[in-house]
Amino acid sequence: MKKASIKVNFIMNSLLSISSFLFPMITFPYISRVLLASGTGRINFATSIVNYVLTLSMLGIPLYGVKACAVDRKDRKKLSQTVLELLVLNGIAGGAGLLVLLGATLLVKEFRAQWELIAVMSLLVPLNIIGAEWFYRGMEEYTYISLRNMGFKLIGVLLMFLLVHDEQDVLAYGGILVLAGAGSYLLNFIRLRRYVRFGGLQRLDLKRHIRPVLSFFVLSVSWTIYTNTDVIMLGMLQGETAVGYYSASLRIKAIILGIVSALSGVLLPRVVHFFAEKRYEEAVGMIRKNASFVLLSSLYFIGFIITNAREVILLLAGKGYLPAIPVIQVTILMVLLVGYSSLLGTNVLISLGRERITILASFVGIGVNVILNAYLIPRYSALGAGVATVVGECCMILCEMVCIGKEIRTYFDRGNCKKTLLAFFVSAAAALLLKGGLSGFLSGRQEIWQLLVYLLLAGSCYTFLYLALLYRLREEMVWNQGRRLLKKLRKKERKHR
Repeated sequence: MKKASIKVNFIMNSLLSISSFLFPMITFPYISRVLLASGTGRINFATSIVNYVLTLSMLGIPLYGVKACAVDRKDRKKLSQTVLELLVLNGIAGGAGLLVLLGATLLVKEFRAQWELIAVMSLLVPLNIIGAEWFYRGMEEYTYISLRNMGFKLIGVLLMFLLVHDEQDVLAYGGILVLAGAGSYLLNFIRLRRYVRFGGLQRLDLKRHIRPVLSFFVLSVSWTIYTNTDVIMLGMLQGETAVGYYSASLRIKAIILGIVSALSGVLLPRVVHFFAEKRYEEAVGMIRKNASFVLLSSLYFIGFIITNAREVILLLAGKGYLPAIPVIQVTILMVLLVGYSSLLGTNVLISLGRERITILASFVGIGVNVILNAYLIPRYSALGAGVATVVGECCMILCEMVCIGKEIRTYFDRGNCKKTLLAFFVSAAAALLLKGGLSGFLSGRQEIWQLLVYLLLAGSCYTFLYLALLYRLREEMVWNQGRRLLKKLRKKERKHR
């Protein structure tokens, strides 16, 4: 099977990331106004519960399957054997996971109150199993994955406007989320026969996969627990309205995080390959570029969101979500923290076969997160959950850095970091001054068109200043891209002459 080029994979993976944040960007303003904070809180509460079960059901196969398929990709018989064994193993775990969910729904009062929505969202489990997304990623089928994913998300957007009109349509929206997120996995299952043969295979050997699968499973569990703990604890301690406010900030954070993490997903397989072949300089070079990109892109969004949180919330969610302003100003810091945590935990530690450190760091973050959530949520509600998550992520990064040791210095360009930080502080200060100068335009009743005009104007000025400062300071990535762009423009000018 022919491998796609790095450039094509990058473009397709970027399109996949763009679709992931475009869908919530289009739907969030509408859904937040129609379902209100209580409705969106119900959706996020049920989603968090099902995500735990999904992690249990998938074991570590989404991570392990990619590696296993990549190893056997040249031998169709071995590949077919591996895929079938993993599907059977996944099916057994999925059945167990659904039984656990059923028991929890019957026993826990808060779960019983949302049993219909949980039942709808639980369809994600069988769809993820038969979808075998790990197989297509292992085969580097990014073109197929991206086009299929975007197609079903578009269908989801259309169905949302057709079927969701008031607070009573929470179940319909839950079904649409399942269709948009996992409906395409039915196509995956049908298409699987193009690549694998299930006839004439040897006796299934599930045991050979159990140890590596469990290793990746522990890692997946730690990530899922960390991701969903704040939402579930907030829902149980403060109720669905608080979850709705918190979810508004999480949705905006997720949109931005999709952009920031797009490069990391593409570089990971290459970094693993370079380390495996002992091409350390090339691997370290890619990690350094990734680190620079995470800092540059994260600070860009953090500066703009913190200074314009009120306007962003009003535009995307409406006045009913104004209590979420301080929450988003805190949780937006997670963009930078998660970016670096993923960089160190995945691109560095997992690439080097040091998953245990990543697992240890994850559970350190979980412990800190749970303790702080229990203390802060009763006192500060959604803001407390945001602070707890940020502190937990900081502890996770510190743990990874301590375990990596002095070697950590090789993965960061300190000169670039200083330049980016300087550009960030100057641009953020300028954004505050601009907002003060336009206070008259923003005073009184703020219509959507006013908010849109202001954010476009402020965003354009902020972006221009941020990039201009980085170029002037000769930050490596911006400087190189700027020089290339200028050369192309000069060539075009010469041709026209």
